[in-house]
Amino acid sequence: IYNYVNVPLISELAEEAVADYSFNKFTFCYVGRLSAEKGVMEIVEAFCRLVQNGCDANLIVLGEGYQLEELKRLAVEKKCQSNICFLGTKENPYPYIKKSDVILCASYKESFGLVVLESIILNKWIISTKCGGPEELIEDGVNGYLVGDYQKLYEKMKEFILNGYEIKKQFNPEEYNKEIKEKLEKIIG
Repeated sequence: IYNYVNVPLISELAEEAVADYSFNKFTFCYVGRLSAEKGVMEIVEAFCRLVQNGCDANLIVLGEGYQLEELKRLAVEKKCQSNICFLGTKENPYPYIKKSDVILCASYKESFGLVVLESIILNKWIISTKCGGPEELIEDGVNGYLVGDYQKLYEKMKEFILNGYEIKKQFNPEEYNKEIKEKLEKIIG
């Protein structure tokens, strides 16, 4: 059973100002723990390829974890450090999600993907690996892309910069919460 969502609260919190980043160019966003199973190294690799190939974009990384210094070294090694902002953990990540152009999820395995759901609530396009949970939330080509490998992650990121997107189906919180409530009632009896 998935998380019940408080859409009005998320929407309200998403309106708060962002002081430590200016969204003055195309922005990819990752929110989560900086650890190997989350695929953040692969996100940085793919993003740096975009920059090396002339794409004018930024990547903001919200989160902390044991890979932080390694990620920073990789960005320097690939000469894309000026396009990546490591902003740490945010008590309220919603304004960053809302103001970004695309949300990235590159996990190797994800049971649900709360950030994916929160991004859908804020009508953001998501590019995610096929890692379990996101497949139940993302309709490929409708509200995001599902990719099978990290080469495809890069390709979809590039495609998105070149072609943009249009959310073809808005998230319906009432329908989602009704479904969760029905599942809970079945279990509880």
